[in-house]
Amino acid sequence: LIKMYAWEVPLSGQVHTIRKQEEAILRKAAYLQSVLISVIPSMPVFAGVATFLSMFALGEEFSAASAFSVLAVYNVMRAMIALGPMGLKAASEAMIGLGRLRRLLDQRDRAEAFPLPSSLDMALRLQGVSAVWGDEPAQGYNRLEVADVSTCTLKALSLEVRAGSLVGICGAVGAGKSSLLSLVLGQMSVKDGLVEIVSSVAYVPQQAW
Repeated sequence: LIKMYAWEVPLSGQVHTIRKQEEAILRKAAYLQSVLISVIPSMPVFAGVATFLSMFALGEEFSAASAFSVLAVYNVMRAMIALGPMGLKAASEAMIGLGRLRRLLDQRDRAEAFPLPSSLDMALRLQGVSAVWGDEPAQGYNRLEVADVSTCTLKALSLEVRAGSLVGICGAVGAGKSSLLSLVLGQMSVKDGLVEIVSSVAYVPQQAW
């Protein structure tokens, strides 16, 4: 469709716009990570200086032992603080990955396969098949109830392909050649007609243009 309607330039512009937005987000994340990597190693020094200045300002007395104890505590905390941003990043990536897995696992299961041909020398048999693209298949090999047959992508299609034969399908752009292959693969919803196909199907797609 993109090639047929000459949408290459507008579509490429939209892709570049999305890529620029993604690049801006990644650049901000990289800047923030660089700042954290630079600041975290020096945090114990700054924290110790701030602590000692606060104690001087408040008139508190402290010994060398307490000063070394404070610095030791800050050095121990440095490792935990350094792992904090990495943990948040890993948690956010895990949430995104789990969300994608959830959307995948929540998809509707495919209906049962098409029945086998009644004749052993027949590989594919379509009789008066009307099929439509849809994501709500009902019972019976991907059957979908459609109110109007005229809305179907494939209408009253009949075809017989014998086993071992080589068949070529010719037609204009948008005539339904790819939809016919999708029907054979079970990716379309059958409204009417009979579909019989062998149990084993190999599909080798090609990149158009």
